[in-house]
Amino acid sequence: MKLKTKLTILSLIGILVIASCTPQPTVATPDPAVETAVFNLLQTQAMQNAQAELTQAALLNPTEKPTEMPTATPAEPTATALPPTATPLPPTAFPTPIPPTATPIPFTATPSATPTRSDLNCSVTSSSPANNTVFKPGTDFDGRWTIKNTGSNTWDASSVDFFFISGTRFQTRFDAIDLPSTVTNGSSVDLVIDMAAPSSEGTFSTTWGLRSGSTSFCVVTFTIIVKN
Repeated sequence: MKLKTKLTILSLIGILVIASCTPQPTVATPDPAVETAVFNLLQTQAMQNAQAELTQAALLNPTEKPTEMPTATPAEPTATALPPTATPLPPTAFPTPIPPTATPIPFTATPSATPTRSDLNCSVTSSSPANNTVFKPGTDFDGRWTIKNTGSNTWDASSVDFFFISGTRFQTRFDAIDLPSTVTNGSSVDLVIDMAAPSSEGTFSTTWGLRSGSTSFCVVTFTIIVKN
């Protein structure tokens, strides 16, 4: 045999020997549970991939506006009832002054002197006009008094006055006059005041007296009636 043929036959034999010595793979029977797990895994993976692709597409193509949250409409403020305003207190009522009246309170007592101290005692020995003498409106008359000093003090002409105290102003000139002379204890003095009856009808009184400094004494009062 030719050398080349021999080499070819030897090569074929070697291949057969190697092939007979090489173990043949065993075909495994597929497990259904494994196949199910693999299928579920592949399905989950596919869903995740699809979701990722959708998310990526939404980011690349933002065509839809995000849903806006409704804006809460502010509630109208409810008017709060204010507490009732405190009622102001009425102003303090002051007594209404009594206007002067044309008819003073009549005085009907007998004219007399009111002693203040024993050293200033006096007595009224005569008085004119008499109480409740009637005059027509506007009639002129003189108010006359004779007053006796019955106290221990001397009434000095320069320091003792005869003056108007209260009541209707019958006097036509002066509200006070000086004593015409000094009057010692037991002596008397005549006092005359020019007067006129009021122009309206009514009953009117006047009060006069002596004063030494701030001390008043020997107060006298008389009342007249004015009518037509």
